Amino acid sequence: MTEASLWSTWPPAPSIDARYAEQQRVRWSQRRPRVLVAHPDHHVRWFVSAALRIDDHHVACARTGPELTGRLAQWMVAGRPADLVLCGPRLSGIAGRELIAGLRRSDWAVPVLGVVGPHDRLHAPELAEADAVFAWPFDPDDLRTAVIALVDRAARTGGRHD
Repeated sequence: MTEASLWSTWPPAPSIDARYAEQQRVRWSQRRPRVLVAHPDHHVRWFVSAALRIDDHHVACARTGPELTGRLAQWMVAGRPADLVLCGPRLSGIAGRELIAGLRRSDWAVPVLGVVGPHDRLHAPELAEADAVFAWPFDPDDLRTAVIALVDRAARTGGRHD
């Protein structure tokens, strides 16, 4: 075998490798829990997102109520809804209580985890109906454990709230 023919066969055809990599990426993305983090405070969104990405959650962030509802609708239309919504008590355009009530009325019941930020203490009762509530500051490991438990519970019960 000549040197020219040896190098012409290596590396393997990129189309086969690319298709395999794409199939693996799609399979993996379908298993990763999707978490939507909606909070007006940038620091809370960053902290929560970083903590959840440690467990390889697919995390998207929203700053306002319209951003949150738009992302929820986008994911629902795509056929891969959020597995958990993490929100603050007051988003511009929607209150935490209204968000939770709307999600509970829908056929698709997603777990809601509330995060009371450093400037939200007076509005904490807005999150009374959430599945769990964390007050700032909190341990990221406790948050990660709660998210995993809520996502697993929702997967076992089909999203129903008992």
